[in-house]
Amino acid sequence: MVVGVGEDIINATDLFILVKKPDYTRATWVAYQYTTTELGYAVQAGDWDQVGRYYIQAYVKTPTWEGTGEIAYFDVYDNFA
Repeated sequence: MVVGVGEDIINATDLFILVKKPDYTRATWVAYQYTTTELGYAVQAGDWDQVGRYYIQAYVKTPTWEGTGEIAYFDVYDNFA
């Protein structure tokens, strides 16, 4: 999974993807620097354990700034077979 942040994160010390699952439980996924303006995350077994809408938000901390990005979402569907 790749999440664009639109800012230079080359000096970031903390990178996370904040998650709200369909049942409104929350998770924090540890991300890595994918490019100078994008977070990367390797989806793990159990991350998408619910059918429905997931909301995600990047969290970045640099030596001079920390904060969150815009909220995005994606949908997870049941298997069709």
